[in-house]
Amino acid sequence: MRCYETVAIFIPELEPAQVEEEVSVLTGFITENGGVITKVESWGKKRFAYEIEKKKEGTYVLLRYRGDGELVSAIDRACKLSHTVLRQLTVVRNQEECKEIETPSQEESPGDSVQAEPQVKPEASPEETPAETEETPQEETKEE
Repeated sequence: MRCYETVAIFIPELEPAQVEEEVSVLTGFITENGGVITKVESWGKKRFAYEIEKKKEGTYVLLRYRGDGELVSAIDRACKLSHTVLRQLTVVRNQEECKEIETPSQEESPGDSVQAEPQVKPEASPEETPAETEETPQEETKEE
């Protein structure tokens, strides 16, 4: 499963509760089709640089999720059919950034833990050693 990020712009006439309902419909659609939601963030109303469908502003919402390519095309289609979404844009997140920011899903955790352990252990031991040596001289200088 890959990481994706979709930014949807909703019409400005929607109340915040209505925007939340529309977002819950999209997140439900993602989970029903095998995706995993990792982050939902509302950016609020913003003014456009140019008019879109005779609108001067819109409500922005960020959806970050994991899923397949088929899921992305289905979400784009659902947004295009919705009368409340003015525009949407979906991008693929870098897998390295995705692993750092988000917790891995249960399916991928065994593979990730095997690869992560050898990388973390060698880095952890050198970091502990300088920290211990740095603390000792500082304590000695404080005591003197």
